[in-house]
Amino acid sequence: MERQAFIYMAKKPVCINLDLDLKSIAKEFNKTQLSHLLVIDESNKLQGVISRNDLLEEFASLLLLSSGKTYSDLELRSKRASDIMTKDPHVVQKEDSIDLAIEYLLQKSFHCVPVLEEDKPVGILTAFDLLKGYYQEYG
Repeated sequence: MERQAFIYMAKKPVCINLDLDLKSIAKEFNKTQLSHLLVIDESNKLQGVISRNDLLEEFASLLLLSSGKTYSDLELRSKRASDIMTKDPHVVQKEDSIDLAIEYLLQKSFHCVPVLEEDKPVGILTAFDLLKGYYQEYG
């Protein structure tokens, strides 16, 4: 029997709008304690992924460029999710084999794979989710 992606995925992924500014993105990461946020457009279709690491790298570059709080604050409010997200991430459909998600995680060096149903995010898979699922199934 083929194992499907939806069995292992973390359900109800946190999605943010393309136009959300960096300061708001940071607040969302702090509120959720997740490692990835999915970026959607106005019709709820996936446009990209932002990792906590993407955000930290952006903050680090702002620190190097910044000469003061006012400049940094302006940058935090002017940069958007669309500016720092990974565009067109590899995805799996809800009914796809879990093997496809594992292949993306291993061979493409991605840290997450969004799970879609009718082009809309319904879950997210990480190596942690797969290990947890494996342990629950076989441990």
